[in-house]
Amino acid sequence: MKIQKKETPYVFNSRPVCVYELENQNGMKMSVTNAGCSVLTLLVPDKNGNLADVMLGYRDMFDYAYNKNHFGAVIGRVANRIAGGKFTLNGKEYHLQVNNLGVNNLHSGDTGFDKVVFDSHIEGDKIAFTTRLLDNEGGFPGNMDVKISYQLTDDNEWVLEYEGVCDQDTIVNMTNHSFFNLAGAASGSIENHELMLCADQYVPVNENLIPTGELVDVAGTPFDFRSFKRIGQDIGADDGQIVRCGGYDHSFVLKGEGYRKVAEVYEPSSGRVMEVITTKPALQFYSGNFLDGTPRGKDGVNYQKRGGLCLETHYLPNAINEPNFDSHILKANERYYHKTAYRFGVR
Repeated sequence: MKIQKKETPYVFNSRPVCVYELENQNGMKMSVTNAGCSVLTLLVPDKNGNLADVMLGYRDMFDYAYNKNHFGAVIGRVANRIAGGKFTLNGKEYHLQVNNLGVNNLHSGDTGFDKVVFDSHIEGDKIAFTTRLLDNEGGFPGNMDVKISYQLTDDNEWVLEYEGVCDQDTIVNMTNHSFFNLAGAASGSIENHELMLCADQYVPVNENLIPTGELVDVAGTPFDFRSFKRIGQDIGADDGQIVRCGGYDHSFVLKGEGYRKVAEVYEPSSGRVMEVITTKPALQFYSGNFLDGTPRGKDGVNYQKRGGLCLETHYLPNAINEPNFDSHILKANERYYHKTAYRFGVR
């Protein structure tokens, strides 16, 4: 494993930005930055051994300071939406920035991790990104120390570890918001990718894209990915949930517990396969419905609708306001720890 750190001339929020380049013994390569822990490139071999970048991103580092699509970034303290931008914890109501549809907090707003320039260092065969969140930062309670670790293994796995300790009870739901296209970042729609999810239930959303609180069986619906299915097969179905979101933007309840495989994607033209392994209880499948061609993508490409897909492992959205969902409350001085890996291969 090779890891090299490079300084850049960029400064975001008065903090210097650096880039790490990683390469394993198989020639797989990735580059990441301490700005939002964002993945800049991920070069993966196809069935003929040819490398291609399978990660959507920007052509200019400066765009990662704004990163409205959260390309490659870690999301926290709390990923996804919180209804009304508020929640109650231990009898106290907390108010967050409303930055989505005029009614929700999304991805923790302007103080989310994608806007943070982390401290960083090489730690053995990993890169460790650390930061301290202050009490009431973004509206969330508690001073919290956070550590995000990235590793590229010789098994062609990108491994992410999320850690945190807070001095007060708080809520935490970290994830990574990478957009993948296994045919290559600039290759167009992901509708021909085939997807399998280890999930018997999904979470429908209301008109504000907040979970209704129901857990609905996927059987007989466009959300049934229990066996491999082309993503485009049902993405235009006359289904209220599909129409509401313009495709897939839903959480799935993952089967099993512990560190286990929960999803697999296959792209036929390249033969590339991506497996998702995680300790998390849920996964958000997003089919890039809101990509609109405006971002300044790599190689001058403006990514169009459905140009990439996200498989974000986390707790169910809005769990703090939904008693039927597993809690994402982190008790004071307890350790938050989760692990996710994206493993690449061919067939």
